[in-house]
Amino acid sequence: MIHFIISFKNIPIKKLNGINVPADYKIRPKESNEDIFINTQPKEKKDRFCTSINKDELNNLSQNDFAINLKNKTLENKTMRVFEINNRKKGYGTIMHLNNIIEVLENDLEKIELFSLQEAILFHAKYKFQPKVKNYEDIKDIMFCISQKNCDNFPELKKITQKAANFFDDMFYTSILNNKNKDIIKDANDIMQEYFDTVNSKKLSISEQEYYALNTSIDMFLTKDRILKNKDFFNKLFEKYNIDYKIKDPHY
Repeated sequence: MIHFIISFKNIPIKKLNGINVPADYKIRPKESNEDIFINTQPKEKKDRFCTSINKDELNNLSQNDFAINLKNKTLENKTMRVFEINNRKKGYGTIMHLNNIIEVLENDLEKIELFSLQEAILFHAKYKFQPKVKNYEDIKDIMFCISQKNCDNFPELKKITQKAANFFDDMFYTSILNNKNKDIIKDANDIMQEYFDTVNSKKLSISEQEYYALNTSIDMFLTKDRILKNKDFFNKLFEKYNIDYKIKDPHY
């Protein structure tokens, strides 16, 4: 496990309540083709913060409330909101995730945790978040949901839907619930991850995104190790959104 900060940055960093966060900065995403301003401020509780994306002082586009748990070395993402429907699909959610990644690296944290609504799960999974489902009834519901997905347009999904169907049958027809163990939970989350990766490898229409969403909201997480393993992916996003920050290879 790596226990040192591995960023290379030109973006300024400020300290709020002893926590390193990006100082106020301005970017121009291609999706919106307009200047937007990113600002992070402390909230009432010492460990709570709020990042806002604004056009100006009176026009708040998006907001991310989060907490920093230094004891558990975790960034706890509380809420992530884009306020107007016509401002969605403009990259604001991506920018908030990138801001959180900066905060993880600049404070030597180990992970980001969040609770995702069902319609946002594929979005978070696109940015390398993994499922963390422990409740057996939720697992059963999710396995059934995946098993019922139509694979006509995505034949590579068939193997995964069959895995989910077999898993559901085992849970429903056998005594698996009487033999709960970590392997069962891990296997179920592995199937979910394989499903997310496969679906997100496709360019989906809005209706397809809705269809392939899950039927249950879930806990998700993103570790620092996974960020580092996918540094090229995230660095391309920093570059795409003109955020002057780069994750360097920790081996150099």
